[in-house]
Amino acid sequence: MTQTPGSRAALGQPLLAPLASWAAGYESLRQVTTDDLAAQLAPLTGVTRLLTLSAMRSLFSTLKARRMLFTKPAARLTGRRIQPPPVLPLDDGLRAGLLGQRHDPAERLIVLLAGVHALRPADICALTLDDVNLAAGTLLAGGRVRPLDRLTAGHLRTWLQARHARWPATANPHLLINRSTGGGLQPVNRGYIHAAVHGLGITAQNLRAGRLHDEAQTSGGDPLRLAHLFGLSDPTAIRYCAEIGPPGQNRDDEMAPRTLGR
Repeated sequence: MTQTPGSRAALGQPLLAPLASWAAGYESLRQVTTDDLAAQLAPLTGVTRLLTLSAMRSLFSTLKARRMLFTKPAARLTGRRIQPPPVLPLDDGLRAGLLGQRHDPAERLIVLLAGVHALRPADICALTLDDVNLAAGTLLAGGRVRPLDRLTAGHLRTWLQARHARWPATANPHLLINRSTGGGLQPVNRGYIHAAVHGLGITAQNLRAGRLHDEAQTSGGDPLRLAHLFGLSDPTAIRYCAEIGPPGQNRDDEMAPRTLGR
């Protein structure tokens, strides 16, 4: 049966049972009808039904956008959208000046890792030198290889130069080190990440949430794209997309830090 690459992994639990059922009776997802979807939804209630419905809409809209289907069988399905607490985007004026307010290379890099690549503080702490491949223009984070935008790549180079100048003989394998960790092998702690954005009027989590919100808007509310780019869980990806609307045409351009300054 035809599926988008990695669709089972990206969608997770909500569509495992429906996909298994359709695979047993059909050769292609082109054969799945609105009645088939409704039959799978019928025994479900509450949040489980809403998550499954959102996943169905995302899957079939994505397949149609990629011209793998000619109809969207989920379009006529009804059901109120999931209404989580609203995800508020950061004010563009605030974000435009963030890098200008940070002068330390490590602090600037932290702002970009959280605000462009949507990394959690724990993920930033865990990054190692081996995770950075400037020649290939990639960053390995959370087991996922991500393309590096030019701005982040430039600040990575600046930080690596400063790191080598400050601790030329360090054996610490982690990307970010400080006075406390430069002589050892341990990563910096999350307090170091939070301190890097202290005074900006936001938190590292605000930066991450703002980036995810922006991508949800850019993708037209497609949770599959968010799951693919950032490795989000199904409920988290759907949460960020639930208020945006139905998924639109996916874009394959690299993540671009449009509002974080220079």
